[in-house]
Amino acid sequence: DILALACGLPADARHVGVGGLGGVLLTAQDARTTIWTGTDMKRHGGSLGPGIFTVWDPSECPVETAIQLLSYGAGESAGQCGPCMFGLPALAGDWATYGRTPTADRFQRLHVRLDLLQRRGACAHPDGVSRFARSALATLEPEFAAHANHSCQKGGLRHARLA
Repeated sequence: DILALACGLPADARHVGVGGLGGVLLTAQDARTTIWTGTDMKRHGGSLGPGIFTVWDPSECPVETAIQLLSYGAGESAGQCGPCMFGLPALAGDWATYGRTPTADRFQRLHVRLDLLQRRGACAHPDGVSRFARSALATLEPEFAAHANHSCQKGGLRHARLA
C-alpha cells in the first residue's frame, strides 16, 4: 500500500488528494481501501497522474482548502486561451459562492461551468483543474451545509492553511 510505505494515513485524516491539482479528491475511507492501480483510480474519476498524494489537514475546513486550491489553479494559467483566462477564474468564483451558500441553482451553475471547461483549452490545464473541482464537489458534498452554517471543522468561511 502506497500510503503505508509513506508512514500510513493518520487516523484523523478525512481527505486525500491524488494526482495534484489535476487529480481527484478521495475520502480517507476511499483512500484506505483503494488499490493504487490505473484501473482502480478510474473508478474514482482519475489516475495516479504525477504520483502526488496530499493528505489534507483534518483541522482545516476542506471546503476552504478546495477554494484555495481552485483559486491557485486559476492563477497558474499561461493566459493563452479563454478557458484558462476566463473559465478557471469563473470556476473558482462559482466554487467560493457555492461554498458560502450551497443552493441547488449554484450547484447547477457549477456543473454547467465544469462542462464548459472540458476539452476546450489549448492545453490540458483547464481539464485537470475541472477534474479536481468535479471530484472535490462530489467528495465534499456532505461538508457544504456544515461550512455554510459555520459548523464545519474550522467554523466555516475561514481561510485554510495549506502546508
